[in-house]
Amino acid sequence: MAEHNTLVGTQLHEPKGIAGSVVADAGKVITPSSSGASELRYLTPEEVGITPIYGEMALNQSTQVLAVTASSDSTLYSTTGSNYVSLDATAVPGVFLDQSLGITFNGTTNSLIIPADGVYETAYWMNLGTEANNTKVAVKKKINATFSSETSKIDIKDAGRVQHISGGGLVALSAGDTMSLAFSTDKTTNITVQDLRLKIFLIKAL
Repeated sequence: MAEHNTLVGTQLHEPKGIAGSVVADAGKVITPSSSGASELRYLTPEEVGITPIYGEMALNQSTQVLAVTASSDSTLYSTTGSNYVSLDATAVPGVFLDQSLGITFNGTTNSLIIPADGVYETAYWMNLGTEANNTKVAVKKKINATFSSETSKIDIKDAGRVQHISGGGLVALSAGDTMSLAFSTDKTTNITVQDLRLKIFLIKAL
């Protein structure tokens, strides 16, 4: 039998398994199947050494009322902990781990626990209402005991009105780090966080 590297002219042929491929198959590779034959398909992340890591915590249809004190910083940009209320299980009970692979959940602090060093994409949203008119509300991510410099803000014009707030971004995290949410208001009032999501997804391992 001739060696493939010596084939010339009409002896040249496509690799076994490539016959019948079309333009839509671009990017696929020929790889052995479990039956010992070969198949044309995309490789999975695990097959090229990538392990997906993600997690999402959630809260649905809560009626819990939380009494909050107005922040001493009217801009609501302060990263001082006393100006923010951590959304732990005491403040917002009922939060649960909805989806996860690798990331775990602390039900006391309502935080996601990072399993590996990396750059992570984060995203959050919540629906909340207040009992005071013209209430400014700000949300920050809390990494371990530190409040992020990133701030999402809304102005709720009418008492009893529920509004949506969201935010996110990329952040470098280390194994064992925790991430949760916290918020602040410019008025002393009662706040109800009805629904929320916090999602973390690994973009690049470090």
